[in-house]
Order: sequence, then C-alpha cells, then structure tokens
Amino acid sequence: MNRVMQDKIIVGNCSGLSEYHESSLKFRYTPDSFQSVWNFSDRLARFVASYYSLFSIGRDYNSLLFIINEIVENALKHTKDPSLPIEVEMYQCEEMSFLKVTNEVSEQSFHKFLDYAYILNETDLKNLYCMKLEDLSSGKSTSGIGLILLKKDYHIELGFEFRSENGHYWTSICARI
Repeated sequence: MNRVMQDKIIVGNCSGLSEYHESSLKFRYTPDSFQSVWNFSDRLARFVASYYSLFSIGRDYNSLLFIINEIVENALKHTKDPSLPIEVEMYQCEEMSFLKVTNEVSEQSFHKFLDYAYILNETDLKNLYCMKLEDLSSGKSTSGIGLILLKKDYHIELGFEFRSENGHYWTSICARI
C-alpha cells in the first residue's frame, strides 16, 4: 500500500479524551540498557494498570495489565533505538480511559506499521487472526498478533497516529480502554 507522506496521519480513532479529560498523567521513559527495556515493560504495565484501576473503569486488573503490556511492549519492541524515550499519556474522563504510547521508529518500520494499521482497521478480525496464525506457523511472520487480540478478544478501540519531521518518524498507539 503506497500512501502519500504527510506530517501527521491518523488511522482509526486517536483523538478525543486528550482534550476532554478529568485527570491525566504523562511521562517519558528512557531506558539505560536493552535489558532494562524488558524489565521496565512489565513495571510500566503494572503502574498504568494500577493507575486505571483507581477509576473503576469496568475492567479487572489482569485484563488491564495484559492490554497495557501489549501496547507498551509493541512500542519498546519497534523503537528505532532502545536508548530513545517512549512517551506514555493517560487520560481519564468519567467511565472512559484513554492510553497513548508514542515511540520513534525507523522510516521502514514507520511505513510497515502504517500499512498494518490500515489492515488492522479495515480487515475482518477473525480472518486477520487466522491469517496471522498461518503466517506465524509457516515462518512468514514473527509478530503482529497482540494488537489483533486486543481488538478481537478485549474489544479495545485502537487508533494510530503517525508523525514525521526532519527525517524522524514517530508512531503512537491510542487505546480507549
């Protein structure tokens, strides 16, 4: 899929609560080593799940932990350089929670993930899940099932934001939890 490059591309719903929230929490994490990236992923997911559990949003802690861990791991796994920061933004509005995780990626990863975001939003999830399982079992793919599971099994509304500026590329996964 060829797309015209713009400064900012939105796929799905990646807006809303950041403008109309009752509370918010934003931070950046910069790992000091590759090993600390994976150690931090679990701690960050637990922290964010605990934050959201304060608001009784209708999901149990373990579900929140799985959802958030998938999104954070995706950002950490696909970051351009493990020493670059990832940004985490959390918003709460009444019974709705919104999570946005942003990381810098290579130009190749940027375009690959942009194409995948369109596929994820436009393809029947059951068919996409089956296709991904086939790709994984045949060795054609090594990842890509986590975000499908979030939409298919946890009914998470995902959106994606893609930004570029001066040869730098950022992707954001937005989730209404």
